[in-house]
Amino acid sequence: MLVLKELIKIIAPQKIKNIKILGGLNSKVRQFYKGISEGNIEHEAEAIALLFPNANNQKQAYADIKRATKKSLIDALFIINYEKDISAHQKTYISCLKYYTASKILVSLGFRKGAINLIEKTLNKAILNEFTEFALPLSRMLLNYYSNNSANIKKYYTTLDIVRQQQIQLNKEITVKNCYTELIINSITSKKTKDFHTLLEESKEIAIRNIEESNSLITLFHAFSTLVTYYENKSDFNQIIYYSEKAISAISKKKYPLPISPFFFFYSKSIPYSFQNRQWEKAEELVNRCLKLLANKTYNYHTILAYQAILGFHSGNYQLAYEALKFHKKNKLDAPLLKEQWQIIEAWVMLFAGWGKIDLDGEKPNFRVFKFINSVPNFIKDKPGHNSIIQLLKFLFFFQKEKYVKLYDMSTPFKLYAHRYLKPRINARTRYIIRTVCAVADEGFDKRIGIQKAKTYYEKLKATPVNFLEQKTVEIVPFELVADTVFENL
Repeated sequence: MLVLKELIKIIAPQKIKNIKILGGLNSKVRQFYKGISEGNIEHEAEAIALLFPNANNQKQAYADIKRATKKSLIDALFIINYEKDISAHQKTYISCLKYYTASKILVSLGFRKGAINLIEKTLNKAILNEFTEFALPLSRMLLNYYSNNSANIKKYYTTLDIVRQQQIQLNKEITVKNCYTELIINSITSKKTKDFHTLLEESKEIAIRNIEESNSLITLFHAFSTLVTYYENKSDFNQIIYYSEKAISAISKKKYPLPISPFFFFYSKSIPYSFQNRQWEKAEELVNRCLKLLANKTYNYHTILAYQAILGFHSGNYQLAYEALKFHKKNKLDAPLLKEQWQIIEAWVMLFAGWGKIDLDGEKPNFRVFKFINSVPNFIKDKPGHNSIIQLLKFLFFFQKEKYVKLYDMSTPFKLYAHRYLKPRINARTRYIIRTVCAVADEGFDKRIGIQKAKTYYEKLKATPVNFLEQKTVEIVPFELVADTVFENL
């Protein structure tokens, strides 16, 4: 009751009566908010024309309303209920944040005694959920109260132990996080220097010392992230997968609601590296585990689902690619680049269905090439990457439909395209598959001569390993499989 009485002293009835969220119904703030939320205001000029057509100083009027609206929206954050839209972890975090802030306000206004119960409850929740950023200042507030106000020796020493534990935990979090961020920055800017290699080894040692499961989520996440980064720099794919899985296992043992982001981070590391190692069973296991973790209408879910489609083609289970495509189409998202990636996946599925390698639930494949090309406007601009695959698909659909005259005319420009845009180191495999199919076209699709002419490029293709880490969304279907299927259908 004491806390309630003190809160009511601060938030008096006359103050509640005057609380306004986003102004009155007809206020300029409300009109500005409504205009933006309904899409009628996109730019400053539109806001001025709508709200201040006759103002003497329109820019100042706009600046004032913008500032007032921003303040009202920030105030509303503390009042609105958005629990339905957030995860259990976010709910707990925001609850601690609100009560921590309320405690600080009460103490700053002199209501220390009334705030203690609120501080103690919030501290317990912060410790349980390893929110060190709240637990340390809250425990220090309690320590100050027990030493200066209540002279409770037993509680003072109990709280002092908590302060010391939280200080140790916070120091670990800061040390390991700084270690990881410094390693990431230097991986980009100073990768080949002696100092970087020293930093790499020092970072590994710090990370190894901090992967005890008793450490906080923040410490564990950055320690394991450091180890994954270390082995990325060493190109040791097995160790990357090992430490990613170990991180997921360690984090999973926490006894409180967890965020999805750490799990997604480590799955996003381990899945492409399992592809790179051609560990298809491991890749399928990791993909399935990650999909179970994510909500099926999220961007991340459909990113991982795309891996499932790619896995189907690379592991030889082509039907799996179609199953992934079906699920994606039932749960579509509006993200343009993700949508275009799935358009390319669908094109490959339809191509293989046309060759009788995928069953479309008894339906005949019905695919319009030029409609497909018009549906990927962003990828078409990516000349060294996705556009080369779009052009390859166009070539293959013409081949499947036996439009040999068009293919013969397309062959020379396609070879020039490969020479101009595809770099030997990064895009070597794409260059070789294009030269392979063009060689077949140059020989009029004669099976014996065409395969013989394409042999040089085909052998170079087989001798060049797939780089999933750089081109995971480009080589959805292994190019050797593409070449073999073309040879098979000559």
